Amino acid sequence: MEGARTLLTEQLRLVPFVGADASDLAEILADPDVSKNITFDASSPEKCHEGAVKRIGWYNASWPDAGFGVWAVRLRDGGSALGWCGFVASDEEGGDPEI
Repeated sequence: MEGARTLLTEQLRLVPFVGADASDLAEILADPDVSKNITFDASSPEKCHEGAVKRIGWYNASWPDAGFGVWAVRLRDGGSALGWCGFVASDEEGGDPEI
């Protein structure tokens, strides 16, 4: 993905999301403790999967457009996505990115 970088720590690997991450992200978004803190409809597994696919597209669009974006967080040695972190472009023109 253009502009996206991989970051490594002792324990974690932060990588851009790929389409195959939709199931992992949908499972994370289905957790009521996660969905209650973000604007997200987690009312069914189908809604979670649809939302995950949309979020991955939104997260990845930021890399080439803004030069920053959102990473999938994984254990350094691999495995499924554990969560996400990064920067999201503001909806307001000239606004600061959201962490």
